[in-house]
Amino acid sequence: MTELLASRINALNQTVLRQQLRNIVYTSLANSDFITNRSCNKKILKLNTQFVKDKRYLVHKVRTIINTKETETNFSKTQNLDLKTKSEVDSVIDLDKDSKRKQIGFETESVSDKEWKEIYIDWNKLLSNYAKLSKKNLTALVVATTMMGCVMAPVSFNLSTFLLTTLGTTLTSASANTFNQFLEVPYDSQMNRTKDRVLVRGNLTPLHAFSFASVTGIVGVSTLYIYANPLTAFLGASTLVLYTLIYTPMKRLSPLNTWVGSIVGAIPPLMGWTAMTGQVDFSSLLLAGILYSWQFPHFHALSWNLRAEYSRAGYRMIAVLNPRVCTSSTLYHTLGLTAICSFLAPILELTTWSFAIDSLPFNLYFVYLAYKFKVNSDAQSSRKLFRYSLLYLPFVMLLMLITKYPIDQHSLAKDTSLLKLLETRLEHLNRPIKKVNKNQDLNKSTFD
Repeated sequence: MTELLASRINALNQTVLRQQLRNIVYTSLANSDFITNRSCNKKILKLNTQFVKDKRYLVHKVRTIINTKETETNFSKTQNLDLKTKSEVDSVIDLDKDSKRKQIGFETESVSDKEWKEIYIDWNKLLSNYAKLSKKNLTALVVATTMMGCVMAPVSFNLSTFLLTTLGTTLTSASANTFNQFLEVPYDSQMNRTKDRVLVRGNLTPLHAFSFASVTGIVGVSTLYIYANPLTAFLGASTLVLYTLIYTPMKRLSPLNTWVGSIVGAIPPLMGWTAMTGQVDFSSLLLAGILYSWQFPHFHALSWNLRAEYSRAGYRMIAVLNPRVCTSSTLYHTLGLTAICSFLAPILELTTWSFAIDSLPFNLYFVYLAYKFKVNSDAQSSRKLFRYSLLYLPFVMLLMLITKYPIDQHSLAKDTSLLKLLETRLEHLNRPIKKVNKNQDLNKSTFD
């Protein structure tokens, strides 16, 4: 009975203590300047002392400091609780940052967010903003595949051509990506994935971005023309035009934009190959085919979990309009990658047969993940497929470089470019027949 009475008293003491603490917190914040956001019924605290002036913060956590000796005391029911307490703001959230705003439910912008604000360029962050405009990760992928095309070409390595082709490709890719962001500002602002881009946030003016894209595009293509060859410059200009004027507007017109975008992604290895050899042949097209097929499982897996955002922004993605085609094409292209790596690459003397054996486990697991994505199309399967696609390409590229077919044994060293093969065929068909000697039989006729 005594233990039951003691437990009841202790519970009552805890209730009274919590009520007093609640009153203390409310009293300490009573004089603060609060603004209520009606969209989510949360309170915003404006502080002018401990934080930067004229910034809005949400009270995320309030810490109440109590004398520990008194809190450990067993209070009786009638005892007055005279606690020496103080409260202070322990954690606040800056509502000017969209990442924090999303976490606490502040999706609705305030009136001040929608007001026109003059754009001030932070010159200290200019290079960082240029890197973001260029989509540095995507540009790095484009440059890496171009470098692979240079190294895989069946000719002796030329360092100066390699470096200048890399520079020209970097500038051309930066131009294409900047033009893409310049044209998609109204739609990028509607997606969480892209709403922090440079032009959406107003870190640079549209004119500044357009000028940057124009200069890098002209310099990039000119570098390829002067220091590589006209064919490589033509491929670079084609990439710029396809990505900017066809792929970008096509994203809002047709779900076939993925196929066009894959063509754009397949051109950089060709640029590296032509910079070294000056020609396009079957092996270079095979190298481009690997990049072309890889983009389908990579992008379809990425877009699957972003279908709601793409739909809200008005993009006509195949993952939104026809999920069955999305998953089926993913599986077919992983099977195509297996055929290219395990059969066509060694047959066309792009790699040795050891590449076919070494790459087979990577390709089979890629096919397995694509099959799981087709059978059970959910966020988990698409995420696994996307992450593996990021690992697959560098592994395969590395294996190709290790198992490159030896140049001295290469039959392609005899010049079997597509144009040369066509020219040889036409010459063969137009060869003049020599007059037959009377002493010779018709079967022994000679030709030039």
